[in-house]
Amino acid sequence: MNKEGMIQETKKGILVGRLWYTYPVNPERGDFSCTARSGIKIIENGKIKSPGKSVRIVHNLPMLLWNISAIGNDSRNILQWNSLPCITPSVMVDSIKITSI
Repeated sequence: MNKEGMIQETKKGILVGRLWYTYPVNPERGDFSCTARSGIKIIENGKIKSPGKSVRIVHNLPMLLWNISAIGNDSRNILQWNSLPCITPSVMVDSIKITSI
């Protein structure tokens, strides 16, 4: 499935273009916090409806991995500040905890 297919399957959600400021909150449990600031789009009934505002994601890594519902057949280079690039596909995850900033 490609990213467009994931969007079409989403009844209500957000499309995150980039994550910023990812920090471990409780490393032993896998709890983390990050900010989604760039390229946020609101998805309703399988269509991108509008740009979204920045949100904070507070979640647990094992739970996030458990809730992956689709992994895309696409790939892109991700560059992080002061680190080596990595290649990643689009990923669709159900039941993420988000709050407004």
